[in-house]
Amino acid sequence: MVDWGIVSTVRASEDKVMAFVAHHLSLGAARIWLYFDDPDDPAFAAVAALPRVTATLCNSDYWQTNGGRHERHQNRQSRNAKRAQRVCMLPWIAHIDVDEFLWPTRPIGTLLAEQPDKVMIVRMEPFEAMHDPDLPDDIYTARQFRGALNDTDIALRPAVLGLYRAVMPAGML
Repeated sequence: MVDWGIVSTVRASEDKVMAFVAHHLSLGAARIWLYFDDPDDPAFAAVAALPRVTATLCNSDYWQTNGGRHERHQNRQSRNAKRAQRVCMLPWIAHIDVDEFLWPTRPIGTLLAEQPDKVMIVRMEPFEAMHDPDLPDDIYTARQFRGALNDTDIALRPAVLGLYRAVMPAGML
């Protein structure tokens, strides 16, 4: 079994951030790095006090010392992930969003320990939450999820994706 961690740039309510942290710590994450994209986020104080969590406020001072704040959140996420990777002393670190939860079939540390030394990256298969009109319209209350269409599902593409099949060849954005 090997140690692993997670890095995420977050902008969510305190209960969502705490659920994310609790879930991944329960799976065995040795450390979680959280970068709060909103420098006034009230969740910061609660999370910063947790063991095995490194919380950083992305305020103007932070961005001034880290090359300036990008307009696009994807660029900010990438910069924060690279910063965590530089200080990470763990053999593995995952970069996922606060609305993404790992759901392994076996302990993550065991799965990573089984990787040959030459393997530098392990890709996790994503499953996106599907909208359910009977539930609140948010990303946290889904009951059904979908994964990418693989080559064996090519015949399903027109029926499943309809007009969107040209812009979503794998069935996901």
